[in-house]
Parts: sequence; structure tokens; C-alpha cells
Amino acid sequence: GLLMITIDRIMLSHYDIMVMNSVAISGMLIFAFEVAVSAITSMSEVMAGQFNGSEQYHKTPTSTWQMLMLSASSIVFLIPVGWLVGPYIIPAEFLEYSHDFFKILMTSLFLSSGFSAIAGFFIGTKQSKIVAIASIISNMLNIALNYFFIFGVDGYFDPMGAKGAAIGTSISWLVQFLIVFGTFLSKKQHEKYNTRKWCVDLKIMMTTLKIGIPSAISYVLHILGGYAIILIVVDTSTDLVTMHSVCMNILIFMFFTSEGIQKSVVALGSNLLGARRYEALNSLLYVSILMEFTAMLFLAVPILFFADQVIALYTADPGFTATIKSALIWVIVLHFIEGCAWVFGYLLIAGGDTKFTSIADICGVWILRVLPLYFLHKYHGLTVNLIWQISSVSAFIMIFVFLYRLKYAKWHKIEV
Repeated sequence: GLLMITIDRIMLSHYDIMVMNSVAISGMLIFAFEVAVSAITSMSEVMAGQFNGSEQYHKTPTSTWQMLMLSASSIVFLIPVGWLVGPYIIPAEFLEYSHDFFKILMTSLFLSSGFSAIAGFFIGTKQSKIVAIASIISNMLNIALNYFFIFGVDGYFDPMGAKGAAIGTSISWLVQFLIVFGTFLSKKQHEKYNTRKWCVDLKIMMTTLKIGIPSAISYVLHILGGYAIILIVVDTSTDLVTMHSVCMNILIFMFFTSEGIQKSVVALGSNLLGARRYEALNSLLYVSILMEFTAMLFLAVPILFFADQVIALYTADPGFTATIKSALIWVIVLHFIEGCAWVFGYLLIAGGDTKFTSIADICGVWILRVLPLYFLHKYHGLTVNLIWQISSVSAFIMIFVFLYRLKYAKWHKIEV
């Protein structure tokens, strides 16, 4: 999925660098709205994992159905926002290039949150292979569609730029959802988990919402913190927007390793808690941190050794290359430190302690990142290196915040 975003951005940068910057900015807003729903619907994995761990298989898909209904009902909110609110929240100089992109993706966003709801079932029951298969198929389709829609086909249709990228992404979201939904209703899943039994269960709905809403608020405010940083960057200079966008695109691509590890922490952590195997949690944390370190090396070596070629995918301007290369070191440091912090944070989430993680995350982004960068921009001067250095320091502090909570507080609140 992140590779899809990366290739989209590379295509758009070759179409028009201003279009790429515009999509990077409006894409952050779309991501905030997506996470507002998906962070809740994906919490079906916590409930599924705990029911699966306690061998109450017939209850395992109940939360998934509640989250699918929530995802469908989000259309009532997302479509009006997508079609009416864009001009008020996207910076004026970038609106022309990304308004259609914003409208189309906001209209189809419910497909992404619906996919998260069903993916939560498969992750919680330790059947994540189908999630990977659906993602690979849909994203390969998206890359092909986006190429044709962005650049056009002679004699058939004109280049559509950002609008074309949004159409291709929407189609790929539909395919991705249909693959996992069909598997969810399959005979194999129904025989063990009774997945075809659609039901309204207010108790499970409220429990999942109770777990998911704090995380959703946290994610949204985290992303809006990133958007606030973008607005600070936009107010500084167009050159800084381009350099920051390139670094952000590379960070987005790298995030697939941390997201996979963090999903595993939630799935395995919730299963271990459901089975009351508390002694195994230390091993889970140890292995997860080791995997974060391995993933960092796996990504850092090619990115840093071939930095010129990586940057050239987005911009050929030699004035940007040296500055972006120095910032990439801090992008990789942030990726590793933040990944380690959220290994601990996601174990707290697996135990239902989402209020603490949400408050800590919000404070970390707005107090430790946005405020220092705002004051630097206002009174000293902002560089692309400073953005990533300050972000790395804030992530490092979060490690100790989450560790304190794990060590000294009774945080596993979800009981089956």
C-alpha cells in the first residue's frame, strides 16, 4: 500500500512537481479523515484476537460486522466534507492542482476503512496472508491504472494528473475490499467462525468504539500535527515544501516495516492477553525491537548508498540533492526510534489502554514537534534538517513515556 503511494508520487513528480507537492499536502488531509474511521474499524483485530485467544470462535467476527456498518455509515460524513470543505482547508496556491483529487478520494474512503475492519478479523485470528495477497493485487492494479490515468493514452483520453491518480486509487480500493470480503464470507471461515451471521451487537460495538475512539482521536491529531508542520513549511518557502515532500515520501515508503511489526504486536499481544500468557510479553517486545533494528538496516543501506538515484526519482534539481541527502539520515533515525516507541505503545493498545497512548501521542506531536518548529520558523529560521531532528528527539522521549506505563501501571484492561 505504501509502495503504491510512493510510485504515485514519483509519477506525479514527473508529471508536474507542483502537482506532486499539492497531492502530498491534500493527501495528508485525506489520510487524517481515513484514519479517523480506519483507526476505529481496525480495532476489530483486538476483539477478534482476544476472542480467538480464549477459543470463543463464534464471537470472533462480531466486532468485524459492527465495524463494517460503521464504515458504511461514514459515507454520510465523508462525501459532504470531500465536496464542500476542500477550499477552506487546502492552501490556496495548491487547491487548483488537488481539489478533484481530494473530492474523489474522500468519496471512496469508506472502502479503505471497510478493508481495515475485515483485515482486523484476519490479523486477529492470525490469518494475515489474505490481507497481504489482497494488498499486492490491488496495488499492482493501482500502479498500472495510475500510469494510464495520470499520463493519458493517445487517442483514448487526455492526461488527468492528480485526478487520474485518485480514480486509479479508488478502483484499487474497491478490488482490495472485495477480495477480503469474499474470503471473509467463504465456506472455510464460516464453518469455524460463523462469519456469515450478520448481527447488531451494541455491547460489542460500544466496547470496540471504547477501544478505538481514543486511538482515532490520537491518530487524527497526530496527522493534523504533521499537517500543521506542512503549513509552517508552506509559509517558509516553496523550495522547502519540495524538499520536505521528498523526505516525507521516502518516510511513507519505509513505514511498511514498522506498521507490519506493530500490527503483529497488537495481534500477538491481544492473543497472549486473552490466553493470560503474560510471561510471554517480554519475548514479544524483545523480538519486535530486534525486527525494527533489522528493518532499519534493510532500508537504510540502499537508501543512503543510492541517495542520489532515490532523490532523482522525484527531482533533478542539483540545488536540492545535497540538502535532502543530509536530511535522509535523520528520516531513517526517526523511522527507527518511532518504530521502537510504538512497539511499546501498541502493546498498551492490545491491552485496551488506548486513552493513555492517545494522550501521550497528542502531547508528543503538538508539544514536542509542532511548537518548537513554529518558534524556529517564527524567530530563528527553519531547515529541512531541523524538522527531522526535532521529530527524532520527540520520538525518543516517547519511548520512555510508554516504558513507564508498561512497567508501573495496570494497563491490561480488556477482559473476555
